[in-house]
Amino acid sequence: MRHQFVRYLIVGAFLGVATLLIRAILERLLPESRVAYPASVIFAYAAGIAAGFFLHAHFTFRRGSNSLLPRQFIRFVTVALAQIVVVGLLATWLRYSSYLASLNADVAGAVALVIAVGIAAVATFLLHRAWVYD
Repeated sequence: MRHQFVRYLIVGAFLGVATLLIRAILERLLPESRVAYPASVIFAYAAGIAAGFFLHAHFTFRRGSNSLLPRQFIRFVTVALAQIVVVGLLATWLRYSSYLASLNADVAGAVALVIAVGIAAVATFLLHRAWVYD
C-alpha cells in the first residue's frame, strides 16, 4: 500500500502541474473578459479530473481499461468534488481558527492550504482505493 500511495502522490503532483498549465494556456487563448479566468479554471479542473481517473486507474491502482466501469467514474468525480469542499472548509478553518491566525496572512493561508491538501490526499487515496477502484 505504501508504494501505491507514493504513485498516488506522483500522479496528483503531475495533475496539479498539468492543471495549472492548461489553465494558463486557456486563459491566454480566450478573449480578455471577466469570464476567461473562471472558464479556464473550470475547464482545466474538469480536464484534470478526467485525466486523474485514467492515470490513477492505470498507474496508481493498476487497473486495465477493460475493467473500468461508468460507476467508477461517477464515484471518482464525486470524491473529487467532495475534496474541493473539504479542502476549502478545512483550509479556511485552519487559517482563521488555529494558531495560524496569528501569523502573516500570506504565510497562514499557504500553510493552512498545505495542511488541508495533505489531509485530503490521505482521505481521497483511501476512498479511491476502497470505493472507486474496488
